[in-house]
Amino acid sequence: MARAGRLKITQSMVYGLIFITAAALMLYARIRNLGLVFERDEGEYAYAGWLLMQGAPPYEGAYNMKFPGMYFIYAFIMALMGKSEAAVRLGLLVAVLISAFFVCMISFRLYGKKAGIVSAAVFMTAGLSRNVMGLFANSEYFLLAAALPAFYLILDKGRRPLLKAAGAGALLGAAFIIKQHAVFFAVSYTHLRAHETVLDLVC
Repeated sequence: MARAGRLKITQSMVYGLIFITAAALMLYARIRNLGLVFERDEGEYAYAGWLLMQGAPPYEGAYNMKFPGMYFIYAFIMALMGKSEAAVRLGLLVAVLISAFFVCMISFRLYGKKAGIVSAAVFMTAGLSRNVMGLFANSEYFLLAAALPAFYLILDKGRRPLLKAAGAGALLGAAFIIKQHAVFFAVSYTHLRAHETVLDLVC
């Protein structure tokens, strides 16, 4: 009778606890540091975004070798939530949540539910490291927020394949405008599509 009253801990409960712990840690760390002073790149993006809000075209008052995607993202965030460090970090939090969701969904589709949960948990916690400057609203998270949904669309074998391919292409294009390094995602996309085409021909 005593054994019957014990709580049976299942694998699903363990993985659920891992995910909830990782999400809570990530939210606590990011909300606690919303007011961090802008670092170098953030200051550049905020200034260029502010210029856009004043009606100036990209590169008129501030310029470099980067594409203007981050300038438009910062301008959008500041127009929506205010011109402050906290507003930009809240925009970053949204990008992190979108990226974590699609990391989970892509891993789930490729390797199963457990892999999806663990990969999302690792993604959320690893991004808090100082080594990757994860608390700052730099371009990498916004790039991923565009590129990862594109890969999920690529992997989806459901209805309307042409519409999904077009959506994936548009998202990868947006990721490239955010940061040129996204070209490697486009190369991976092309490789994946070619691999699937070969498998379809062989099978």
